[in-house]
Amino acid sequence: MSSERKRVLVIGGGYGGCEVAKQLDSKFNVTVVERKQTFFHSVASVRAVVEPELAKKIYIPYDKLLKNGKFIFGTVLEISPTLVKLENGQELTFDYLVIATGSNVLAPFKAPLEKKTGDEIQSYFQNFSQQIREAKSILVVGGGAVACEFVSEIVEKYPIKEIELAKKITIVHSGSKLINPKMSDKFTNVVSKAMKKRNIEVILNDRITMPEEIKSNLLNQTSPNIQVSSQTYTTEKGVQIQADLIIWTVGIKTNSESYQSHFSNVMNQSGQLKVNLSCQVQGYDNIFAIGDCTDFDEFKTAYNAGYHAAVASKAIEAHSKGKNNEKLPKHKVSGPILGLSLGPQDGITQISPTMCLGSFPTKLIKSKSLFVDRYISQLNNPKPFIQ
Repeated sequence: MSSERKRVLVIGGGYGGCEVAKQLDSKFNVTVVERKQTFFHSVASVRAVVEPELAKKIYIPYDKLLKNGKFIFGTVLEISPTLVKLENGQELTFDYLVIATGSNVLAPFKAPLEKKTGDEIQSYFQNFSQQIREAKSILVVGGGAVACEFVSEIVEKYPIKEIELAKKITIVHSGSKLINPKMSDKFTNVVSKAMKKRNIEVILNDRITMPEEIKSNLLNQTSPNIQVSSQTYTTEKGVQIQADLIIWTVGIKTNSESYQSHFSNVMNQSGQLKVNLSCQVQGYDNIFAIGDCTDFDEFKTAYNAGYHAAVASKAIEAHSKGKNNEKLPKHKVSGPILGLSLGPQDGITQISPTMCLGSFPTKLIKSKSLFVDRYISQLNNPKPFIQ
C-alpha cells in the first residue's frame, strides 16, 4: 500500500531532482518542491535566445513526470535535518531528503524567475533575440562553455560572410585559456581556432567589473535589462571596448540559502554540501545531495546531475531495505568531460584527458539537438507550457 511507503522529499526540480524523483516514484511516496512551474532545459538556452521559437520546447511542464508522487510549487525557506519549511508556512517531514537546489547563473542561461506566464516568457526571448539582431557589436563577459556556445549560435544566425548581418563579437575572459583550465590543450586549441574562424575577438587574463545591478540579478535569479545601447566598456587592465550590447556569462552562485543555517558545518566555501560517494550529506544517513549543490570535484553539468540522481536513488532504495552505508552504490567522480556545441553543425567533446571527439560526432551527440527532444521525453512528453 502507498501509505506504507517511505516518504522521499526532493528539493529542486532541475536535472538531478527530476531524475531522482522519477526513479523513486514507483517505490516511495515522492514529493518534489520546486519554485518554477516548469522544468527549464538550460542546455538549449544558448540557442533559444537567437531562435526564440525554441523557448516553447525548453520550458517543459512537470505534470507527466510522476505517476504516483506530487509536486508542490513554492519557495523553500529553511531545510533542517528533520523538517522543510516553505514560504507559505507549510512544513514538510520526510524519511529521506534529497537536496537538489542547484546553482544559478544569469538569465537567459537560467530561467528568469520573474517571467512566469507563457506570454511573458515568449516575449522575453523574442525581445532578447531582437536586441541581438539590432546590435552591431556584442561584448560577452566570460569565456566558459556557455559563452563559447552562445557566440557560436549568434554567428550561425548572423554569418560573418553576410556583411549586413554580421556582428563584431568580443569575449573578455579572466582565465588564461577559454572554457576551463582543466581541459586538455587539444580541446582548448580547437575552441580557440573555432572562435578565430568566427571572427570573435578573445581577450584573456582580463576582467570587466560586474555592476551591483547585475549582481542583484544573479542573487535573485532575475533577468538583466537587455537593451541595445552603444557604450564603451573598460577592462581592469584598461582595454576599451565599444559594444551595443553586453551579455554576462560569468558568475555562478550555489543556491544554499535554504540549508545554510542548519548545514553550515558540512558546507564548503562555495556553499556546496559535503557528500560521500553515495551522495549522502556528511553526518546523515537519510539526507542526500545531488547536482550543483554538492562538493564533488567535477564539472557541474546536466550529465553529472543525472548520474548523481541514479546513484542517490539506488542508495535510498538500498538503505530503506536495511543495507549499511558501506554497501550502498557509489558515484565515480568524473574527470574533465565536456561536450561543447559550436552551433548546430559543429562542436568538440572531451571524453578523457587524452581523447576528444571531433565535430561530426559532437554534432550527432549534442550540437544538432541540444538534447531538447530527449528531455521532453524524459519528462514523459507533456503538452507544451507555451502555446
